[in-house]
Amino acid sequence: MRIGLLYAMKGEIESMLTEETPLLQEKAGVSFYRIREDIIACCGGVGKVNAAMGAASLVRELGCARVIMSGAAGAIAKGLHIGQCIMITDCVYHDLLPELITQYHPNDI
Repeated sequence: MRIGLLYAMKGEIESMLTEETPLLQEKAGVSFYRIREDIIACCGGVGKVNAAMGAASLVRELGCARVIMSGAAGAIAKGLHIGQCIMITDCVYHDLLPELITQYHPNDI
């Protein structure tokens, strides 16, 4: 089963990349890397639209059966530490300020 890892910002994915990590494709400024034979990672950009586009590409174009989204995802609270796994039970719909999308897009638009 192929698994996709979806990250928002380049700094979140850099620790997995080496000079030998193959770039599978680049689409709309989003790079997709083969981390292992059955694991593909991408840095899709901040926000729900970027996340949806990255997830759709992982599933439809690269054949991922599962997508794991990684990052802060708004989970900023006392007691949370880097590396902890948080299982989401609820979410809140919200929109981002335009500056967040343009400042943290992986292609620096």
